[in-house]
Amino acid sequence: MPADIATTNDRPAIMFTGPTPWHRLGTRLDHPATAAEAITAAGLDYSVDLQPLRTLNDLHVPRRKAVVRSDTRQVLGVVSKGYTPIQNRECFNFMDQLAAGDEVAYHTAGAHSRTAAGSADGGMGTSGTGSGMGIVVAGCRSIHALQ
Repeated sequence: MPADIATTNDRPAIMFTGPTPWHRLGTRLDHPATAAEAITAAGLDYSVDLQPLRTLNDLHVPRRKAVVRSDTRQVLGVVSKGYTPIQNRECFNFMDQLAAGDEVAYHTAGAHSRTAAGSADGGMGTSGTGSGMGIVVAGCRSIHALQ
């Protein structure tokens, strides 16, 4: 995909509200999304599991595990044995706590480069382009507040 957006069931794994993104991909929602709506519309309603890693000769790879999507069984990456995955729903639950109240709603959510992300807007502009405050969660690894 030109915007490096992942696919789920052969459709772009992204949702948005408001103006169509530059890449013209994704599912458009006519209203600000709840977490459940964003997850479903963006095709993020799956979990990931850790699986033992083996070579082609069926040798066990110590101290490493494969991160595997539960729905497609696609291997998303390899991590150390101490890694604990954070599920998409957990990321959105975290965003819901930040977005409690009517001032913040989801305007974009999707999977980019195998990492789920969600973005919420404070209603004063789009993230990073105006005086509004936007919040972006990328794989729940970091949170950036944009002005």
